[in-house]
Amino acid sequence: MKHTPHGSASPPAAPRARAPRARRTDEASRPAKHASEGRSPAAPFADATASDTQARDSVVRQVAYGFYEARGRLDGHDLRDWLDAEAQIGRATAESIEAPTDNDGAP
Repeated sequence: MKHTPHGSASPPAAPRARAPRARRTDEASRPAKHASEGRSPAAPFADATASDTQARDSVVRQVAYGFYEARGRLDGHDLRDWLDAEAQIGRATAESIEAPTDNDGAP
């Protein structure tokens, strides 16, 4: 207890409550940590339907699981595996779109 100049004791002050910090959710506020960052991961699929998105996620999940198995099933790298799988699929998709084909389908 504090003593006032007049000799009476006053109760201790209550601790001040802090306001919770706001979490940053915008992409520009976070530093880039992966080669595919800097653009929205969903950008190539912006006009995709829900079934297209589900099919894409299924393929990404399978590729990411392959990375997990190749690493010896070591946990703790799920986000990196997912982002790497998205990048690999994005590159493969871009290469298949850029590759010219003849009328018979041969490159």
